[in-house]
Amino acid sequence: MTVHGYIGLGMMGSAMCERLARSGAAVLAHDLNPAAVDAAVERGATAVGSTEEVAEQADIISTCVPAAAHLDAVIDELATVGRARRHRSSPGVRTWPIPSCRGRCNR
Repeated sequence: MTVHGYIGLGMMGSAMCERLARSGAAVLAHDLNPAAVDAAVERGATAVGSTEEVAEQADIISTCVPAAAHLDAVIDELATVGRARRHRSSPGVRTWPIPSCRGRCNR
């Protein structure tokens, strides 16, 4: 079974995480706000304690974070594990200005 990981469980991330979890998919949930993680667990996701744990366990990783600086931090954390697991996919879910995206995609 494919394991999905969600990093960032605000309005958008929590809705997508819930939709997948309720469909029966295996979903890992991580957020800096413990209440958001608790809510995701109540809806069928599995809590993990760090971005690195998501990267180690998930086949597909979705990031739903509010600002470019947050995305940069997540990418840096994922990169520490990602070097060993190049086959993982890490789509970002957010609307970013094109120049901002180009630099992140090249990391």
